[in-house]
Amino acid sequence: MPVWNYRRSAVALSLFIAAAACAGTSTSEQVTRPADGRYIEMSREKTYTSLDQLTADSDAVARVKTTSKTAVVEVDNIPFTITDVRVTEVLRGSLPDSIRIRQTGTSDTRYQDSGSSETTRSPVLHSSTTYLLFLDRFNRPGEDVTNQYVIVGVAAGIFREEGDQALLQDNESPNLPATVSIPSLRSRIAG
Repeated sequence: MPVWNYRRSAVALSLFIAAAACAGTSTSEQVTRPADGRYIEMSREKTYTSLDQLTADSDAVARVKTTSKTAVVEVDNIPFTITDVRVTEVLRGSLPDSIRIRQTGTSDTRYQDSGSSETTRSPVLHSSTTYLLFLDRFNRPGEDVTNQYVIVGVAAGIFREEGDQALLQDNESPNLPATVSIPSLRSRIAG
């Protein structure tokens, strides 16, 4: 299996392919059940409890607008969605005008809490939506990953914008604020 380098990423991906009959999942795992009966597990290495932690672990913090251009690629039978976005404002770091966001799974991916039959939708970005994202540069040897970034903390670094507020899109990070004032965050990051 190739070596994965998520430089300073807050996410350690532990990916396993197994038969659907295998045991359940833990709280922060992502489960994809394709038609062929395989599934993929992904656990978080770090739980974020503050915006300061997210910011410190990010190469960039940016406001973006998603386009309708997405691609799903498989690497070692693991699906990844790559979404093209237009950068509307950089709050921290430096980014080109357009970047690509790589996320594990597809829009069909579901999360399932341990001991629960309830599932929630994957955090894959939606077309024509504005987000505030905490990003880390993606690097994978032997693959063209020009201008590709991953979201810090799997979904902890995804906030959907509504006006001058940004709403947390991650159910697995209860200690992060559910709503963030964009002007306040801008001032806080600028320090």
